[in-house]
Amino acid sequence: MFGYRANVLNSIIMRTPKKQPGRLDLRKKEEAKKVKPLSEKPKVQKDAEAIQVLHTPMLQGTLVAVPPKQPTKTYKLKITTTDIQCISSSDSDKIDDYEITQSIYYETKKGVKRPVKRTASAIRDGIGDNSSESMLKWLVANDNSFSGQFSPGSEKHRNPVPGLNTLVRFEENKQLHVKQGNGRGIKNINNSMTFEITQEELDDKQAKMIIYTRVIEKSSSSLAIVEGFKSSDIFYNYDGYERAVAINDVLRILTGKRKLNAKNPYFDTTIAKGIKFDDFDGMVLPLTRVDYPDKIILEGPIRARGKTAANKAAIWVRFELDD
Repeated sequence: MFGYRANVLNSIIMRTPKKQPGRLDLRKKEEAKKVKPLSEKPKVQKDAEAIQVLHTPMLQGTLVAVPPKQPTKTYKLKITTTDIQCISSSDSDKIDDYEITQSIYYETKKGVKRPVKRTASAIRDGIGDNSSESMLKWLVANDNSFSGQFSPGSEKHRNPVPGLNTLVRFEENKQLHVKQGNGRGIKNINNSMTFEITQEELDDKQAKMIIYTRVIEKSSSSLAIVEGFKSSDIFYNYDGYERAVAINDVLRILTGKRKLNAKNPYFDTTIAKGIKFDDFDGMVLPLTRVDYPDKIILEGPIRARGKTAANKAAIWVRFELDD
């Protein structure tokens, strides 16, 4: 009896299938394999993409402030020929009758500069349209050339100077009549041009500026016979036509980065008596400061003279930063 029950029980146990592992159990085993002991150091991921993925979650939800691009700072250099001064005249009436041409060549590391603005004053003594608008067109039309007459008879000669910007041009049938005297008097020219300059150009120590000036004292003040030249016309060319400007120093003074060292009189003591200049230690245009409130303005005279001391003029040029 008892033997039979034991056999039946053993038969039931043998027929009962073993419990198969479920999905949950398999998942636990897989996760257990991935768990590393604390003593094991993690491997360093050197792959760039992996590093990027690791760091990306740190930026999620974070706003990164990007500063706006600052506009390039520019300066506006205004150059004005204010007046021509008759220092000494050989005319009996002591009034010289001038033709004057003046141009500016300005070059920086970025190339030859052209003015962004010009002004021209109307003149009183001339034939034809002498309005400021007409004079301005006349100036622009004569860019890139300079009249380099050294003697009568060469009036048709024109020297091409690419990049030259005409600032003043009173010739042929236009004149300036100026009485001898060392006083400045009125601004009998007052033409200007303005150059736009970047910070890089302002700091350019190799920048070059040359002012070309030609003055002729006509033998007659009669405008009807002005065209062409007479043997009695006096060419004020004995200092040459070119005068360099220490433009890097000028810009540094105008921006407050350098002090004006005005300690020397003008090299010709018959001009600008009692005024001290900064000569910049070289053969360049000496400059002094204009007495003007709350602004730095520099100016200096360019001497033009004939063969004798009896024929001499000074052309005053001014430098400032325009608003």
